[in-house]
Amino acid sequence: MVKISARGIADWVKATDKEQERMDGLRAKALELKLKYGADADEDLAAKAALMSQIKARLPENSKIVPQLVGADLKTLQAFNEGQVKIQDYYAEEGLPYGPEQAEEDVISFHREVMNSGGKLSQEEILTLLGVDEDMASEIAFGGKTFEDVARSISGGKEDVGIAFQFTSPQKSLSGSEQKALKELYIGNLRPTIAAELQQINADIAGGNAGPEIEARAAELERALTGLEAGDYVGAAAIAGPEAAINLMETNPKLRPYNYLVNQRLNFPRTPEGNALFERAIKSGLLGEGDKYMSNGQMGTVTREQIERIMG
Repeated sequence: MVKISARGIADWVKATDKEQERMDGLRAKALELKLKYGADADEDLAAKAALMSQIKARLPENSKIVPQLVGADLKTLQAFNEGQVKIQDYYAEEGLPYGPEQAEEDVISFHREVMNSGGKLSQEEILTLLGVDEDMASEIAFGGKTFEDVARSISGGKEDVGIAFQFTSPQKSLSGSEQKALKELYIGNLRPTIAAELQQINADIAGGNAGPEIEARAAELERALTGLEAGDYVGAAAIAGPEAAINLMETNPKLRPYNYLVNQRLNFPRTPEGNALFERAIKSGLLGEGDKYMSNGQMGTVTREQIERIMG
């Protein structure tokens, strides 16, 4: 029978404790490196895939935003999805149409930055750095993962995708009195143009320098002014051209969401001047994707390609 002295037992316990302390230190160091540089499979993959599916469904097929969201963490995707839902609900409550193109435009700023960490040491070098020999590599470090698993993850590196974005703030629909005020502001921009041309024509008529065509034009201008007095600006807008409406949007950017109140029956001739006015109409927000306009007697619809070309 082997006798073990009290001192021998104490030395054995002390040695065991020191080994345990050493292993705990190795595990803590491995965990620290893993959290900083590890690249394990994403445990939130299913949840992220579900969110991406919802987000993509609200955006156009050729969305420039969707590819930029790849690699974002779950929290970022949740915030983006919530932002989309908030705006979509607002449009539904207001009874306003809301489609993929509008959803894309409502993301008014987007920034993506990718940072890579780890991946500079081999699996063997990481085990050596940890102080783990070949016999210990298969021992559990933490979370059911061996030191070898941890070293493999760290050697693979880690990619962190940082994304910042901002949605437009939905604006309430204008009340009846507010719509009237906007139309009156537009009429105020139209009236001087019509009145100035009529004054010149009347001067020509008084001087005996006007034929039937000039007199017909004078009658047309008088009808337009009469319409303006009654709050009907369609005739005057067709005569004055789109510049008055463009000026209104350029000087009052906050009115852009309500461009539909003043962008009807606008004509843009296929001339250098007409093309310049069309570009101003796009840049000012007077015309947006899907809006109708006239050009040389033909009806046109503003396309995404036109907007991208003009906006650069």
